[in-house]
Amino acid sequence: MTIDSHYTQSVKQYSGQTVFKFTFESIGSSGIEVFQVLNGVRTQLTGFVDYVVTLDKYRNPIYRSGVVRLKVALPSGAILSIERKTPITNDFLAEEFLPFEPEQFEHQLGRFTMVLQEIEAHACDCRGEE
Repeated sequence: MTIDSHYTQSVKQYSGQTVFKFTFESIGSSGIEVFQVLNGVRTQLTGFVDYVVTLDKYRNPIYRSGVVRLKVALPSGAILSIERKTPITNDFLAEEFLPFEPEQFEHQLGRFTMVLQEIEAHACDCRGEE
């Protein structure tokens, strides 16, 4: 599996809409964070309370894209930001003298790539770059 070389947060501005698609890789729905920005105030929404994430079927444990369904439509003028937050730590079992499964190694490299992409995205936010 190859992780896309570029990660962009999905930012949408549509009044009255409840369904939003995103097209970046993630490690399950728990790695998706949703924020609403209204009048300059950024508020994190709560999964299963404010929204539900449905991931497109792909190759578990890394998914290619998905949909966020809000329980209540966005208010007029609000912006919705769908972001990925990949856990930095992860348990990985590798035992000495046993065959090494390449899929596990590939998955760990994919996670590492996603974490680096997120760090870069936030660094660009801090520098004011696109």
